[in-house]
Amino acid sequence: MTEFKELVALISNAELFEKIHLAKAIFTEIFSRIANGLPKDQLKELHQPFKGIKISKGNELERCPYQVLDLIRDFNPNSGLNFRILHWWGRGIFIFVFFGKDHPAVAKALPLFEFAIQKNFNFCACRSPWDYPFIIDLKNYYKPQSVRQIHLHLNQFGHLQMMKSMPYESPDSLANSLYNEIQTLCHLLKKD
Repeated sequence: MTEFKELVALISNAELFEKIHLAKAIFTEIFSRIANGLPKDQLKELHQPFKGIKISKGNELERCPYQVLDLIRDFNPNSGLNFRILHWWGRGIFIFVFFGKDHPAVAKALPLFEFAIQKNFNFCACRSPWDYPFIIDLKNYYKPQSVRQIHLHLNQFGHLQMMKSMPYESPDSLANSLYNEIQTLCHLLKKD
């Protein structure tokens, strides 16, 4: 157990908390740049009902801070679609793509499977799309091996959620990489 004196020294370190504040601000800025760069009409065309874009943040996901950028924001288990970028301190930055079990993209499974393979997305093996400790910490995800797995996955979990980890780079290159991933997803879904 950590000594009380160590904890006091930690909470007395103003420079540490200024750096934490700066780190949070950098990721919020990255998310804002992505959100402001995406044409809302493009997202509306991809999915109705389009519920907008939302940046949220918190301090207690398994005792660690996090920031989230949600795009489209429809979590209906049947017809929903959501793109989520999660920056979870101590774990990394991830892109999650949620599809309800009846979404047109999962019905046309081959392009989705090919996209997942080409762009290095995993399938989350979890009934709850928000159980990040189960998905990330316990590594409950897998590489799809066949198109048939999409249908098997939907039968088992009732939705399809794909995810990939993104490397930390400079703020500009990270923002560009995340933006490009979202644009590629938009292009894939626009074909439907």
